[in-house]
Amino acid sequence: MFVEFTVENFRSFRDKHVFTMQAAALRSNDSGLEESNVFTKNNFRLLKSKAIYGQNASGKSNIISALSFFKDMVNKSVREEGMASKIWDNRFGLLSDWDDQPIRFELVFFDDDVLYRYGFAINDGKVEAEWLFGRPGKQEVKYFVRQYDEVDASDRYFLGGTQYSTLMKVGTNEIFRPDSLFLTGAALMSHELGHKLRQAVLSSITIINGLADKQKSQISMGALIAGTIKDKDAIRSLIAAADRSIKDLEMLPDQEDSNTLEKDQEGLPQGKNVMRLYSIRDQYNTEGDLTRQIPTDFGKWESEGTQKLFAIIPFVLQALLKGSLLVIDEFDARFHPALTKKIVDLFHTPSTNPHNAQLIFVTHDASLLSRSRLRRDQVCLVDKNQYGVSSFRSLINYKGVRKDASYEKEYLQGTYGAVPYLDEFDHIIASYVNTGDERG
Repeated sequence: MFVEFTVENFRSFRDKHVFTMQAAALRSNDSGLEESNVFTKNNFRLLKSKAIYGQNASGKSNIISALSFFKDMVNKSVREEGMASKIWDNRFGLLSDWDDQPIRFELVFFDDDVLYRYGFAINDGKVEAEWLFGRPGKQEVKYFVRQYDEVDASDRYFLGGTQYSTLMKVGTNEIFRPDSLFLTGAALMSHELGHKLRQAVLSSITIINGLADKQKSQISMGALIAGTIKDKDAIRSLIAAADRSIKDLEMLPDQEDSNTLEKDQEGLPQGKNVMRLYSIRDQYNTEGDLTRQIPTDFGKWESEGTQKLFAIIPFVLQALLKGSLLVIDEFDARFHPALTKKIVDLFHTPSTNPHNAQLIFVTHDASLLSRSRLRRDQVCLVDKNQYGVSSFRSLINYKGVRKDASYEKEYLQGTYGAVPYLDEFDHIIASYVNTGDERG
């Protein structure tokens, strides 16, 4: 269960920022803060979703990239030398004399009923610091703290950690290296808690790019071939619900040279060995009578929006089934506003989200800024100043925002910032079209 994520000195985020899913306190005069979008975990009130808004190039996607790099480091830092250097190459670079400042990431999350706080700092391609704290009871306790190759591990809470500390100190071990994480190394050495927490980070957070759906569609195709009946039925039904002219989906041998499904004596489709996704549609005669069903190439016939929906469906289903976090960059790209609203509503509705899955998404869809759909603490606004430094804060932290305000209208008017300043466009274009061509 995701609680909050801290990023510092990464890309445009020079200063420390905490992206939190903790819900704001409900005040007596704030009836507009609907409680249906909140759930409780061990006395923590957490949001089911959060939207990230901001102008182009404000740094919205950098929040998602930071979380993605955090996951990659936890996953790959041992087997991929240079992972820490790859992250270090993404430090904030627009301030002189800043290269001695480390990149810092920290994730606060629940695993079972224990609240953990795990993070690390990278400096010059090496792990400068790493820490794991937890709250198995009322008080937070130390599991381990690392400073370069010195690791102080608690034998009570991180059982057996001392022996790994020794390997880190030796410096000749291929697993415990200056550029790899102690937690990842312990996990790969079969440390029970280390393995458990590493898997929790990797399996409970799924990050996808809404513009890279062509690659993700392979997951859905795989589910149609080898998935459970439950998964297959859900994917087919959701696509049919979004486009009523699609009657079914099938992975079939390539039928590119044929408009009908030719079948052999056993009723199996004939064709090439290459499997292709087809949408099955009804064909009618001129009198309107159904004559047969025909396969149509999904990649050629279906809209970009339908193809994107097909690609992300398995990720939405798995998040709702497992109660995990789904993070989507460019969420609304190629989607009708009604579809983005419906997907968000799936995470807010108890019947479709019984396990309290969470959704974080980057969007420009201002129609979601409705008091009936998003609370003020569910809206994160990202801005960037003239020095290239990004910052963000929740809408509820803006002073003077009335509980009955029209968030959509005021956001588009620039009341909260985080919108593009476009006044110079007219002058630039007018100058371009009305002046002569000067070669230079």
